[in-house]
Amino acid sequence: MIAGFVRFAVTCTTVNRLFAGSFCLIAAACGSTKVAPQADLLLTNARVITGAGATLENASVIVSDGRILEVSAAPVAAAADVVMDLSGTAYTVLPGLIDTHVHLIPSGGIDSDEALTRYIAESLPKRLESFLASGTTTIYDEGDFWPAISEVKSRIAAGTLRGPRLFAVGLILTAPGGHPASTICRTNPYCQQNRMVQLDTPALARETVDRLAKSGVDGIKVVHEAVGITMSREVLDAVIAQARTHGIPVDSHNETVESSIEAAEAGVTRLVHPPRFGSVEGTRFVELVASRGVKITATVGSGGPGNPKYTPEMAALFQVLKGNVQAIRRQNVLVAFGTDNAGGAAPDRVWMEVRALQDIGFSPEQILTTMTRNSAAFLGRDQELGTIEKDKLADLLIVQGNPLQDLSALQKVVLVIKDGAVVVDNR
Repeated sequence: MIAGFVRFAVTCTTVNRLFAGSFCLIAAACGSTKVAPQADLLLTNARVITGAGATLENASVIVSDGRILEVSAAPVAAAADVVMDLSGTAYTVLPGLIDTHVHLIPSGGIDSDEALTRYIAESLPKRLESFLASGTTTIYDEGDFWPAISEVKSRIAAGTLRGPRLFAVGLILTAPGGHPASTICRTNPYCQQNRMVQLDTPALARETVDRLAKSGVDGIKVVHEAVGITMSREVLDAVIAQARTHGIPVDSHNETVESSIEAAEAGVTRLVHPPRFGSVEGTRFVELVASRGVKITATVGSGGPGNPKYTPEMAALFQVLKGNVQAIRRQNVLVAFGTDNAGGAAPDRVWMEVRALQDIGFSPEQILTTMTRNSAAFLGRDQELGTIEKDKLADLLIVQGNPLQDLSALQKVVLVIKDGAVVVDNR
């Protein structure tokens, strides 16, 4: 049963009575109409951006047991618990959004077990609701307090905590004195002890990867280079080699072009940021990541013109970043959507990222693809997420307007459906 709607026993007679004949095209008595089995939810007369390269007008989407049973450009008759006729609404249905770079628990103020427990109980539920309110149904936490983040993930999966589907890397692996030990956790010993491991030997690297793998993390996050501190190549090699024995992808934080090249050469799976310092033009970077299939999260919004704190200095840095992302796109390197949101309101951060991608030159269709299909592929979850297709998980976002014509429609969230259940209803 989908919460928030009246249950309908949908037969041809019932449909015609409820919709006064306007729904006849999908009624069984219309003869040529395809008949689908009993379902939980039927969306009909809908504009559907599938995320797989098609936009369907007057389409039908059938959901059963949390998955998409069928997507049809033609009328479909289905007995469903909930029928939603979207004709005349100007609504658009698209896949639930995916944010591949967040940090759910901020470092500030979390300086003890008690503070962490209090944050998870009192503040985290509001943050999770903020993600849902933005239309984001899946997030990837790129480094957080551990094992607390694993427990949050389990609670969301079990349904005892509302929130987007959560994947997480757990602890951040960094060099001694590296980011975030010397940055956001500089004056917080509790953060240094519970959010990261400062690796100084290959043996410790292998031991830490084994420990994280045993706990069921979805990736291994290394800060290979930041704030002028670089992890030694032998330690980086040990992390990557050990992660491969467990079949776990390795995500790398890099800021310069040179260190990004070294990370790609070492065999990391993904870069969590494009190079931010130095131009990739005239270097081997783009050819290297393209040939090795390295995926990259954009995370350009906080430095872009949509940031309320945008300064001339930020503008100069953004022009370099803009050129680097454009060079990456020209070689068809997969670029995923990520906000690097460590505490802000999710709707604002999502829109900030969209604004920056627009400024870089992404078309509305390319931005929507980045936010859905590309991000699912970045996570290695494109068999279940990222597009509206048969047998995939029923994560759907319904907005007012057509985001292909005006991306501000993404700010007008009407309904959010996760695993076939309505989790946000702004009608």
